[in-house]
Parts: sequence; structure tokens; C-alpha cells
Amino acid sequence: MGLKQNPDIYKYTDYRAFLRDWFEAYKMDSSYMSYRYLSRRTGVDAGYLAHVFQGNKHLSDKAVKIFAEYLEFDSNASRYFAAMVLFNKARREEDIRDRFNKLMSLRDSDARILNQQEYRYWMHWYIPAVRLTLLTEDFTGDFKHLGQRITPHITAAQAKEAVQVLLDLGLVVLRDDGVYEVQDAHLSTGDEWTSAAIREFQSKTLQLAQNSLRNHPPEIREIATLSLAVPKEEIATLQEMMRDFRSKVAKWAVAMDSSDYVMQMNLSCFPISVFSEDVDAFKKKKKRGKNA
Repeated sequence: MGLKQNPDIYKYTDYRAFLRDWFEAYKMDSSYMSYRYLSRRTGVDAGYLAHVFQGNKHLSDKAVKIFAEYLEFDSNASRYFAAMVLFNKARREEDIRDRFNKLMSLRDSDARILNQQEYRYWMHWYIPAVRLTLLTEDFTGDFKHLGQRITPHITAAQAKEAVQVLLDLGLVVLRDDGVYEVQDAHLSTGDEWTSAAIREFQSKTLQLAQNSLRNHPPEIREIATLSLAVPKEEIATLQEMMRDFRSKVAKWAVAMDSSDYVMQMNLSCFPISVFSEDVDAFKKKKKRGKNA
């Protein structure tokens, strides 16, 4: 196979990121490695492989088995690789959760515990909301009151569950005087797997934004829209402008001496019309998403 040792597959939740890292490491070790060479060794079309490695297509079930054998995975690594493919194909929220949990069950115990706890933080939109709400008062355990502060309201049981998750993650501690205090701890998240968890969280907060049109008066919300035509090569510039603004707002909020509201700000930018030559590509991606 060429490489003395594959990258550690259990550090990945994006199988295409794993394959790219393996491919680049192989090329450094063996100059003859290419998509054509890999195609000859596996029987998988070189053009198809290029699309997979570039993130435009997924491996078929047959190709998953071929690569597991070619990379000489043991039985558990083979199952993990197949589970990664299914996880990356997931689109519906319930599929993302179920396939993520399956993936974590195949990891070593320490990594599984850590990542499942981190996933719990993003699993419900109100958990981050509760964490920030605890910054605005000296909370001592009135979970009914805490649930009523969250909008839309959550139950006392949900508020208690959220606080317990925060305690488990070290994001909140219970002081000797009975006050739950928010810590400056950071979640140690991996960029690959959290993309799915964050995607689910973002989907829920976008639903909250829609409901806010009906539930909140204009003086405490701001919802604006803008449609604009831009060249494709400038989309990255627009994305960077949005990231800069988000960073500026975050720094402004951190500088506040005190606070009493928790605000959710969603910045979204997406195409409502695409270049004619991209139409077929978008249709194929949409079809793959439905079949995943």
C-alpha cells in the first residue's frame, strides 16, 4: 500500500478529509501516487475519485468496501469508515444525531465520552441560551424562573437539563454560596464533526428568527433582508465581510460591563439564483441530499 502507517482514522469524522490527508501523505512518500494510479489499484474511476476527494461526491457502498480493503483496515476501522460515510451523507436532523452516535460508539472510550458531551451542548438551541442567561443574574436554582426567561419559554425540566449539561462540560460551576457561575472554559471541538452539530443548531436558530417576527416587538429585534447580484469570484469577499462584522459584534458584546438580555444574531447569505453553467451541478447535489 505504500504508507507505513495510515493517519489515525479515529481522529476524523469527515471521511473525505481522512482520504485527502492519506492521499497527500502517500504522495509525499511515493511520487507515483495519483488519481489514475489509485484508480488502477482499486478499480474505481479516476474522475469519480477526484470528485470524491474534492468533496463534490460521496463514495458508493461498493467503493467504501473497496477502500476499506485497500487501506487494510481492521474490522472496527472498516466499520468506522463506513459509519463516517453514512454520517457525512446525513441531511435530516434525526439522521445526523443517530449516525453521529453510531460513529462515536466505534471510537475508543475516552474520545467517545468527550465528543458526546460536546455534542450535547449544541443538541438543543436553549442550552447556549441558558449559559448566557446565567451571565445576567445570580442564579441559585429556580429552574422554573430560568425557563420563563428563555424565549420561547422552556420547561423547568429543560432548564435543569441545560444547567446539568453546562456543569458536565465545565462551562458552569456551582459556588459555595449556591450561585451557578459561568466559567471562561472553551469546548475542545473538532472542526470536522462539529460542522454537523453546528448545522443542526443553526437550523433551529433560523426557525427562532422566523418565529421572532410574530413573537417579539420591533423595538427589541432587527430583521433585515437584502438581495444583490454579485460575480461568483466575489462571494468569498462577501463571506469575509460577514465574518468581520460578526467578530466586531462579538468584541463589542464582550466589552459590556453588565447585561440583561441574551440576543441571537444569525448572519445568512445564500444564492437565490445561480450561474447557468452551475444549474446541473446544483441539481445533482440536491438529488444526492435527498437520497442520503
